[in-house]
Amino acid sequence: MIVDNIENVDLCIVGAGLAGLNALYAAKQYLPKNATVALVDKRESIGGMWNDTYDYVRLHQPYKQFTIGNMKWGLDRHESYLADRHEILAHFKRCVSEVEQHLTVIPLMQHSYLSHDSQDDGIVQVRLASKETTRQIHTKKLIKSVGFGIEPSQVLAFSSDKVHSITPEQIPQNQQHIIDSNKPIYIVGGGKTAMDTAHYLLQANPQLPIHLIIGKGTYFLNRDIMFPPGLDKYWKGTTSLDMMTQCATLFNGDNEAEVTQFVKSKYALSPHKDAQQFLLGLLSQSELDIVTQGCKTIVRDYLDDIKDNGDETQLCFRSGETQPIESGAWIINCTGYLLNSDVQSEQYHSQCGNVISINNSDNPLLFSSGYFLPHVFFQDKIKDTPLLSIDHVALKKANAEAFPFVAMTQLLYNFYTLMDKLPLKVIDQFHANFDKWYPLHRQLFGFTKFMINKKKNKKHFESSLLRVKEKYNL
Repeated sequence: MIVDNIENVDLCIVGAGLAGLNALYAAKQYLPKNATVALVDKRESIGGMWNDTYDYVRLHQPYKQFTIGNMKWGLDRHESYLADRHEILAHFKRCVSEVEQHLTVIPLMQHSYLSHDSQDDGIVQVRLASKETTRQIHTKKLIKSVGFGIEPSQVLAFSSDKVHSITPEQIPQNQQHIIDSNKPIYIVGGGKTAMDTAHYLLQANPQLPIHLIIGKGTYFLNRDIMFPPGLDKYWKGTTSLDMMTQCATLFNGDNEAEVTQFVKSKYALSPHKDAQQFLLGLLSQSELDIVTQGCKTIVRDYLDDIKDNGDETQLCFRSGETQPIESGAWIINCTGYLLNSDVQSEQYHSQCGNVISINNSDNPLLFSSGYFLPHVFFQDKIKDTPLLSIDHVALKKANAEAFPFVAMTQLLYNFYTLMDKLPLKVIDQFHANFDKWYPLHRQLFGFTKFMINKKKNKKHFESSLLRVKEKYNL
């Protein structure tokens, strides 16, 4: 392979998705004018997972509550609008263009990270690979922002070849065939991808014979409660900070079943009353109604295989149950994207203090790590900010039901710590904060209540998190 050494840069960011672009936004506030930043991603263009995901995906939350730092959208849409992937990618590119007015951004797309070494002089040597070339970048700081590392789903393999097995990404090219065939459609998975897929197909044709196979089932935060529309936001609904604080205060490290029932009774909805899994997704009542009223059956079991048994083809479930399936049926793999990939364990910051890693194995701030960690990093406070971190992938494998409540508790505990380290301006500029949906007086009331209880809450949160780390050896 050809080795191509490029000139030194001030900063290298690996990953050009939401986490990486938030790091780039932070860099604009700390690096001098025209400082050089290498922006690296294995995909063809910036945008991370949004380049790969299914075409009909939309945001969980109103579009203004999904952005880079405090950068404004160019959309002229109703405030409740859920942006689609093309609009999200366009917004990301617009954000990068805005940063380029201050920094010299060197885009290295279709380059994969190989490794890095910190030198004695404080320079980090980063090795990258493209199709024909390896590159060595020398940088003063390195931010590895792989985030959740979400990859496109794969088709499910079955013993029988009498069904069509596809992924959500393949639906558009097969959509007319699916509708015209009038064959049963089995959506495998109970999370947001499954809800999106069922909703999309039923919107196209409400008469489609759709069946959901949801495993343990997933419940979702009710978007109508978390983001009440119009004037209702002035007195109705619950802020995310308040909801998370209630959950974290109730959670003690052992009582995830109790907290599950609490959330389901106050804030959640689901296609099945016995749903057990929660990955912090959002769904509206109207979306749920379309899915539950349109689907022919909802099976709470796991699909293990599809086999031919004589003249009959059968769905084979983990429970041991079987069910006949029509030849030519469609199977759509909507099983989980989030926290299902194995990642190499890596601390969120290096001992030398010039490398941070935003990843699943050591993630102190969940979805907001990509925004806050770079700010602490650029202020040279990363080693002096005692954030409590937990391997989320290992936790989800050990106890999926406890995962969301541990994540909420950890986020709030670490947020208290950040409040002692970061200027209020940095926190206020985090516009992906769901609470910014609400008028200022509700934001201030909730934040004040949260801070008044800081000492008591932080002690309880720490006790709960240490209990979880001990119990699951995290």
